[in-house]
Amino acid sequence: MKILIIDDDFNRSNTLKNYLAINAGIDEDQVSIAENSSSGIEMLRTSYYEVLILDVILPKRQNEFGSSRNGIDLLRTVLKGKGIRKPNRIIGITANIKDIGSYRQQFVAACTTVIEATPGDSTWRSTLCDIVSYSKESGVAKVLSSSDIEIISIHGIQTFGKWQNKLQRLVSESVGSVGFHSYKYGVFSALAFFVPYFRSRESEKLKKALIEKFQSTPNKKIVIFSHSFGTFLLHSSLLKIILSGEFPTLPVKRIILSGSVLKHRTDWSLFARNNIQVINDCADHDYTLYLSQFFVWGVGMGGRSGFYGFSDGLMINRFFKGGHSSFFIGDSFIRDFWLPLLNLHSDVEVVDKRNFNFIRHGVIDKLALFFGPIVTLFSYALIIGLFIFSISAIFL
Repeated sequence: MKILIIDDDFNRSNTLKNYLAINAGIDEDQVSIAENSSSGIEMLRTSYYEVLILDVILPKRQNEFGSSRNGIDLLRTVLKGKGIRKPNRIIGITANIKDIGSYRQQFVAACTTVIEATPGDSTWRSTLCDIVSYSKESGVAKVLSSSDIEIISIHGIQTFGKWQNKLQRLVSESVGSVGFHSYKYGVFSALAFFVPYFRSRESEKLKKALIEKFQSTPNKKIVIFSHSFGTFLLHSSLLKIILSGEFPTLPVKRIILSGSVLKHRTDWSLFARNNIQVINDCADHDYTLYLSQFFVWGVGMGGRSGFYGFSDGLMINRFFKGGHSSFFIGDSFIRDFWLPLLNLHSDVEVVDKRNFNFIRHGVIDKLALFFGPIVTLFSYALIIGLFIFSISAIFL
């Protein structure tokens, strides 16, 4: 959920930004600040913000004096909508509603809500926070109430997939009852993950389960969330279904990958041709994926490096800080970055929170991508050689 604060009082804006992060679960990177009406209008032209928080008394440009007329002119520009991406909600703030004089009625009429941010009184922040929280949850609820969406989740290896229960709870809290299906396959061991046969067998099971689900939920729009090994199963099984031609039009509209063990060169073109949007959420400190890149045949570290090739509307890499399962720490990530994806009509914002590090990104990651398959081949050859040697020693 993106929020724009237009206020020439930077301390107040920054304090509010931190307050929303702590109390409304709004990621700080999703909150932008403009200190004058001109820069605010420019930001509204280039980006869509669900919520606009506006102080009516603003300077038109930097280092100019503030005037209520500038705030009202900005509101008029927004309402006319020419070249402006209209926010869903406008919250007006002012130190004293009486101070805006003859513009008072226009200000109150144009804003969804007007709050008096009286100096020395911090209670207004709580009121504003409640409004933002409601806007965030009602936005998702509105979308789902008017569409036939079903959600499927697929967990990774060596886990019971507790995050699936969390996702279901958060969806339920935000939108009420919605079709939710958590695919479980027990604790898939790291040893089984190492053997291609076991991965393929598990993929076949998911393929059959997905076909049954597609057949039992006709005319539904399906969104699938998957993590770690679950991303491999999802890609493999969906690819088989697409190639089989059993479904001329797949009901899957959007898939969200996190901590993906797929190769960075994974081909998503068939998914794009079927109008399936792929969102690949990567964790910049996901060192677990080095293990799959170096030691497991047929997989890689796409959930760390991102998928190479065109990153357009149907294939989007997003990069976050954290490790392999950091997406599930607390509720804020799912609330801020996954629940909005249930709105199939909205654009997906590209996110990149990486801080470039030459050693890590320019050297280690590149070496891992290049030498990983070679090390993997050597590892498998060594294991097969040791196995043959052991068998020979037993029978000779």
